[in-house]
Amino acid sequence: MKATDSYVAELEKVVEQDPQELGYAFSIWTTERLRLHLKTKIGIELKPTQCKALLKENDFVYGRPKHGLTNLQDEKVRQAAEEWLEELK
Repeated sequence: MKATDSYVAELEKVVEQDPQELGYAFSIWTTERLRLHLKTKIGIELKPTQCKALLKENDFVYGRPKHGLTNLQDEKVRQAAEEWLEELK
């Protein structure tokens, strides 16, 4: 099946939303979750490769979120370490 204009419009709207705002228990969209949501909402089920291609065509980038530890670090200690590393260079 092929994506319609309404499918693309809904995709563009939904991909920018937090899934929890729509009542889902998860907070990150995956292509599979998007596909299933849009199947329910629009009634069109794309194949996984079609969904990925559609995201790419519309300049949406997807991938695993990168979790850092920056929020757990002491800011002053981190800044001092960065300055020390710069001096070593």
